[in-house]
Parts: sequence; C-alpha cells; structure tokens
Amino acid sequence: QAFINQWRSKQDIPDPHNKEGQPLPDKQGEPLEIVWASSLHSVQTECFDFVEDLLTDGGMSVLYGDSNTGKTFFASDLAFHVAQGKEWRSKAVERGGVIYLALEGARGIDHRIIAYLKHNEITENIPFGRVSSTIDLCNSETDATRLIEAITEAADRLAVPVRLIVVDTLSRALAGGNENSPDDMGALVINGDKIRHATGAHVMLIHHTGKNLAAGARGHSLLRAASDTEIEVVADHTAKVSKATVTKQRDMEIIGDYAFTLKTVELGQNDRGKIITSCVVEPSDVPIRSSGDKMSHREAIMLEALTEAVSKHPVNVPGMSQPTVGVSRKDLKPVFAGLAEIEKDGVLNPAISNTLKKLQRRGLVGYDSKLAWKITPKMPDFESATFGESDAF
Repeated sequence: QAFINQWRSKQDIPDPHNKEGQPLPDKQGEPLEIVWASSLHSVQTECFDFVEDLLTDGGMSVLYGDSNTGKTFFASDLAFHVAQGKEWRSKAVERGGVIYLALEGARGIDHRIIAYLKHNEITENIPFGRVSSTIDLCNSETDATRLIEAITEAADRLAVPVRLIVVDTLSRALAGGNENSPDDMGALVINGDKIRHATGAHVMLIHHTGKNLAAGARGHSLLRAASDTEIEVVADHTAKVSKATVTKQRDMEIIGDYAFTLKTVELGQNDRGKIITSCVVEPSDVPIRSSGDKMSHREAIMLEALTEAVSKHPVNVPGMSQPTVGVSRKDLKPVFAGLAEIEKDGVLNPAISNTLKKLQRRGLVGYDSKLAWKITPKMPDFESATFGESDAF
C-alpha cells in the first residue's frame, strides 16, 4: 500500500478511498488545479518503465495476435519475469506482483505456471496469482471495484507492489459487448483506467487480430488510441518460430523485436495414462518475416494450391542442392483455375506471375519456365512443442 500511495503522489492521482476504505464521493464541480510551466524546474529522472523500454508503471498495453501465434505464452513468460524481478531479454525488470485474469479458463495458465517453475527449477514462492472468476469490464462497474479491492488486499500481503495485471482475453472481459462499438470498448477502457489508477499497476490486455491482419488488433480504434504500448505477435508456422514486435509506445521509443520458440515440458500423466504437457518460451534468433510484410489472401491461396498440385503431380526439380519436388506448369493449370487463367500463348497471367514473384521474394517458392516448387526453410534445432487443447497458443 505504501508503494501505491507513493505512486499516486508521483502521478498526482488521489486515493479513491477514505481512511475507512470507503470510496470517496465524486469531486465533480470542484475547481481544477492548473500547473504552470514556470513552476516546473526539474526533470523526473526516476525510471517509470518497470520492464525496461517496454512496460510502464500504471500504463495500459495491448498484446495482440492471430490464433496459434503464441501470444499467451509470451505474455505469461514476461509476467513470470516481472514476478521474479528477473532480467528479460537483456532488459532490466523491477520486481512486482502479478495478477493474471484467466478469463478463458484456469487449466491452461495453471499448466504454464507449473511448467515454468519446473523448467527453471524454482522452489521459492513468487508473487504470481491468477483469477479465473468471470470479470465483466464492459457492462458492470462492480467487477472493476471487486478487482481493485482484491488487488489492494493482495498488495497489503505481498512484500512487493502489484505491478502487472494481465487480462486474458479482452473479448472475455467485454462479456458479450461489441468490440466495434465505441460505447462498449470505451466502457472497458474506462474500467481499465479505474483499475490502474487505483492500484498503480500496469494493465495488459491480450487481444486478437481481425480478418484483415494488416489492420492490427480488431475492434474500435479508440483501443489503440487509449493504449500506452502495443505489441503484435506473429508466427512463422513453417519455421515454428514466433515474434513479438512493439508497434506503439506513447512515452518511449518504439523498439523491440522478440523472436521466440516453445519448448515442451512434461508435467505428468492424466487418469488415462496420457502425458500432460505445457510449454515454456525460449528466445530465438531464427529470422521471421516482419509484421508489416503480411501475406496477402491471394498469396496464401496460391501457396496452398501449389502444395496441393505438388502432392498430386510430383516432379523432381533438377539442379537443386538437395532433393526437391515440384510440379509442371501444365499440372498447375487445373489447380489455379479458380484464381485465373494461368497462361496465354505461353506467357504467365500477370496476376499469377506477380503472386509467384512475391512468394519467391519471401523465400517460399521457386519457379522457372517449366516448373514451380515450394522451398522448405532449414528447420531450427529445437524440441517441437506439443500440448493439449486447453493449453493451446
């Protein structure tokens, strides 16, 4: 609580409770304090980013990505480092309590916690707690108050302040609200503001991309406007590597590309004798396409069609450094028929040609005047991750 009061005094945010712990009445109508430029004489040199260059005290972030990109594993790994005060990706981390709102079910995060502790041989208690109760941050002000009370109580018991609250996921916290509605998304942002202002903790919202990946996090644009930090997670499923990229910072430089893979950790057996597993995050230096260079719908269809054609009409590609199977242009015609006529008078249709060139620049496809083939990237040397449905990405 002492840390919370200290944080409020720095941020000039009043305690919303009186000495008896009851909420103070609304101060609407009171005069507003104006701080004049002539009264500011010194620069605040105290660091406010509890994860260096990434997350700020009392801020709000949105970590988003498509399904099966590893975003929840990335978020929980970052949260574990905060709970330990352990350096993360060569970045300084100030220790603090973490409250993880597992709104899509507790089993997945519980398995992740156990896997992290086991893999890192951690035996001491760390200030990491999870909540699996239903939390409505759209239609109810009561749930935000309940959460503030629970976090304040937890901060009183811990030897460190609660620094990070992870909301997994934003959609569940909307509790049926419309992500595209400014009213519903605005209500969630306001409740998030209440929580972080009252507790001093950073609120991280885990979210999804929409159908248009290039548009970023789905839903109303006010979410991005309200966030201090935005992090996008993308995956290269061929190379089995993902990357988190910082796409917005309000008060800091926009830096940070964090590639990672998942390593399987065995946790035991279920009642049927099957192995229970989860995953831990491991940093990676495997290159991955940038988040700003997203594969178009036509490219994705073309790549899928090429894969189908190669499986039906395989032909060995001569002159390759390793055995490579391709397909003749003749056998591509029926597969690409739904896209466009593949060639006329021996010349590739420009739509097909341009798409193949884009796939070639990505290093995914090779082709010449007679054949086309897929290029399989060199696989990184790491243990493939396997996990149950409850602990999917």
